[in-house]
Amino acid sequence: MGYFRFVSALGVSTFIATGAWAGCLTCDEVIELNRAGIICFKQSLDQGLPAPNELPRVYDLSECLATSDAGDRGGLATMPNFTDRIVEAHRMKSRYLLDYEYAHCLNTILDGVIPENVRQVNLDLYAQCQ
Repeated sequence: MGYFRFVSALGVSTFIATGAWAGCLTCDEVIELNRAGIICFKQSLDQGLPAPNELPRVYDLSECLATSDAGDRGGLATMPNFTDRIVEAHRMKSRYLLDYEYAHCLNTILDGVIPENVRQVNLDLYAQCQ
């Protein structure tokens, strides 16, 4: 019985010592946003960023993205490519779980220069926030 306690304690201490305990294991690491999503996410982050000791926060962009899409449905200037819209609608995610580090890093990235003609941006927070 003592051997199993020793091995368990050694495993937990190794896990804590490597810093893996501090990271969010379920947080989103890849963020895919279209132009409306960039604006929505920036507004959500401006309303308040999580504190360092706070649990990860869910950022729900679904309501904001739904209202931004509704404004685009005016008259047709050209025939749309419906397959692109269907693929984009299935790919776009509207809820993201971010901890303190990722939320602050994403805020810094979105504060940076994102050209006006960008339709979609894919951000790898794991790689960009190291």
